[in-house]
Amino acid sequence: MNTDWQEKLAGLGSSLDIATSSNAPVAQIDGPAVVDLSPMAVVDLTGPDAREFLQNQVCNDLSVMSGEQIQLNGYCNPKGRLLALFIAYTHLDGYRLLLPELVAASMLKRLQMFVLRAEVTITHRTDLVVSGVVTDVSASPELPAPFASVPNQVLSKTGDEHAQVLRWHDSSQHARYLCVGEADTVIKLWQDSQFVHTTYSYWRWGDINAGMPNVFASSVEQFIPQMLNMQLVDGLSFKKGCYPGQEIVARMQYLGKLKKHMKHLHAKGLDKAPDPGHVLTTESNNNAGQVVDAIVDEHGVNLLAVVNKETPVSELKLQEQSLTEAPMPYSLNPDSAATE
Repeated sequence: MNTDWQEKLAGLGSSLDIATSSNAPVAQIDGPAVVDLSPMAVVDLTGPDAREFLQNQVCNDLSVMSGEQIQLNGYCNPKGRLLALFIAYTHLDGYRLLLPELVAASMLKRLQMFVLRAEVTITHRTDLVVSGVVTDVSASPELPAPFASVPNQVLSKTGDEHAQVLRWHDSSQHARYLCVGEADTVIKLWQDSQFVHTTYSYWRWGDINAGMPNVFASSVEQFIPQMLNMQLVDGLSFKKGCYPGQEIVARMQYLGKLKKHMKHLHAKGLDKAPDPGHVLTTESNNNAGQVVDAIVDEHGVNLLAVVNKETPVSELKLQEQSLTEAPMPYSLNPDSAATE
């Protein structure tokens, strides 16, 4: 984590003490908010072979992405299990990736093993930081320079080589942006009096409400992409070339063997969130599902979990507490999703 960034936040009276906690209850903030995303890493892949190299390693098709777009993508092991999920976009002659800091190191180590003679440089950009901005979806946010130009469409970006603004998936009636740059640049967001200051848990809570999956250190190699609904949120391509685990992923798609998918669930009254990867149970099954992410809010535990398709939600339990199903912003019917 960037110590210079921590010092700058401390100088504003902001604390990172609960930045990674999932048990400090979150609630919807009225008005615009700036979110500390320092638990996210920034990684650059540059060089003449960078784009071809990464395209051959990941499960979504980077070649269809324009310079003004961003993309959810994943990196699998040979068994099709996800080692990481990340946001990707074109940057200079390669790509820039954003992903959880505690997942980045192992992913980069593995990627480096396959560079061989390719002209690719993989750099963990510890000099850069990420902050989120959350506003009303109907508002046009006014951000300080160099973030003043804000993308209007979900999964689009603005900016230059020094600083970028990314429009991520909306959560309920709130638009969400990621701002990437050097600490001296990003701190301008935190100095703007229009914003309420909040932590990484608030961003994760937004991802849960938006039905957007994540892979954390405790859930590495637990999920195949379709289990996380990646084919439903433009995070998975079935038409691109080969990549590690592609045969397993394709077989699950075309032979109809997907028995699990991700649902939005709620455990009313609980005040402790389970870690990603935690197992859900029923009376007759000690492994009826796995937590993707969970955050405590004012009503209990709000979570995404991969569950057996045939198991009624009413039978699922978390810490002996029954679960209820919450709405998703997209259909769980594969027939309604794009397969490109």
